[in-house]
Amino acid sequence: IRSPKLEEHNGFWPTDSFILSLKLSETIAACLSQAFKFEYTEGRVGSIFVPEDCPILCTNLVRGVLNMLQITIKKSQNVYELQEAGIEGICHTRYVIQDDSKNNRATISKSKDLTNCQDKAVKNLGMAYIRPCPTCPLKARNIKGTVTFTYKMKYDNSGVSLTSAMSDQVYQISPFNEPNGVAVMEARQELSLVGTKRPPISAPTYQLQKQGSLRYHFSGELLQMPIPLIRIKNPDLQLTETLRQLVQNNEKGDTKEASAKFLQMVQLFRVATLDQIESLWLQVSDQRHTGPWFLSAICAAGATDTFRFLKQKIHDEKLNIWEAAVTLPLAFHFVTPNKQTLEIASAFLTCPQIQKVLMHRIIVYLGYGSMVNKHCAQALLCPNELLQPLHDLATEATSRGDAKDMSLALKAIGNAGEPASMKRILKFLPTFSSAAASLPNRIHADAVLALRKIARKDPAKVTEIII
Repeated sequence: IRSPKLEEHNGFWPTDSFILSLKLSETIAACLSQAFKFEYTEGRVGSIFVPEDCPILCTNLVRGVLNMLQITIKKSQNVYELQEAGIEGICHTRYVIQDDSKNNRATISKSKDLTNCQDKAVKNLGMAYIRPCPTCPLKARNIKGTVTFTYKMKYDNSGVSLTSAMSDQVYQISPFNEPNGVAVMEARQELSLVGTKRPPISAPTYQLQKQGSLRYHFSGELLQMPIPLIRIKNPDLQLTETLRQLVQNNEKGDTKEASAKFLQMVQLFRVATLDQIESLWLQVSDQRHTGPWFLSAICAAGATDTFRFLKQKIHDEKLNIWEAAVTLPLAFHFVTPNKQTLEIASAFLTCPQIQKVLMHRIIVYLGYGSMVNKHCAQALLCPNELLQPLHDLATEATSRGDAKDMSLALKAIGNAGEPASMKRILKFLPTFSSAAASLPNRIHADAVLALRKIARKDPAKVTEIII
């Protein structure tokens, strides 16, 4: 792929136009100039091989192009349906083939129902606490999608050539089941055969690694919000100016403009480095009207660096007891659970400044359990090392006979809601442990309540315990 040009759109369509993104175009051009390899057998794309340091974004762009070449042809039928793999997953697909034998041409029409897919490439954000009803009939879908492909081919005695491929993908989004949808997303793609060349192919000097198949892969993309994004050129200056405007608008009572500035602060904090955040904090930490807005935006940003910044400030005792008590629940709620943020969260558990204040300690343990739950919501198995701090607290509390810490450990384990914690919980139930008979009834109740979220993942085992 040579000389790619990428344009970005930020604003309201169709009043705002697309703008050429030179930086992004250069980045994509650099990685797409490398060699890629893929398996292709009878119209089906197999494994894809890419350079070792190739960004996932570039690999997904290659997948988008190769997805156009995925064709399943049945020579004995002109109309047929099947489950076909693609960039979206394995979806229900319908084919219609029109053969013009007089002109040695054929047109293939393909349509996919994007709401009827297996192993679908989808990422749900903010859905960890949503519990769908598996037995309830689905009256309406919030998102409906379809994609159509049109292939034009010509053939002769020497073989078949694909002259053009076009696709049109449409998504209709109805957040609250509106009859005709309130938002529509449409994407078009077109490939045309200009000519053929057979240059000598030389093997790449670097090693290619297998990167799965056509199915889209998610990477650690920057968190974004469904609002017009600001163009970020100088985060330091923009953070300072936006925070100043936010405070001024709030003092004037202009809540609408203040809300917009707050969301801009969140965007800026998500791209700011730890040093940039620290620099702004030194400017505003002593200002009574500015500090709370700064901390609120830091919590709402939910990024790794903002979470690390809060941990450092609490460790250095730069926040008083009440500031920490307000920011900790927000920070644990908004932060994106991943390997880095969970490591920071586990450091909160052992922080001496947290241990000194009972209120902070309770918030951190319960928040950590909830983070583990969100992180493992989409995973089949949750790493044991994430649950270990909670299990250790339960063990230590039992050895000391500390009922308050037993209760805290059980509540945190209940927030995590992982079946791997079941054996730990049973030690607090007199039916399964003779030592638990001497524990207060409140501990027994907390142990039973800790099984609630686990029951969603393993209802059979929990039913055996309760009944």
